[in-house]
Amino acid sequence: MTVKAEITFMVYGQNNVGIPERRTVEISQQDFGACNSSNRNNNEQLLSWAKNLFPSAKKVLITSATRI
Repeated sequence: MTVKAEITFMVYGQNNVGIPERRTVEISQQDFGACNSSNRNNNEQLLSWAKNLFPSAKKVLITSATRI
C-alpha cells in the first residue's frame, strides 16, 4: 500500500548552502515511516532515493514527511 506524502528535504549544493525543497510523492507505508523516524538520515537506502530526486545536489537530507 502506498501513501501520498509531502516530504521536505534540505538540499545542499556545491557551495554547501542548504535550501529547503518540498516534493509530493507516493511512497510505501514503510518508507513513509522511515522518513519520520529519528534515524532517517542514517538510512542509506532512503538517502540514496532522496539524492536521486535532486541529482545535482552534493547532499540531501530529509527533514519531515506529512501524509496528504
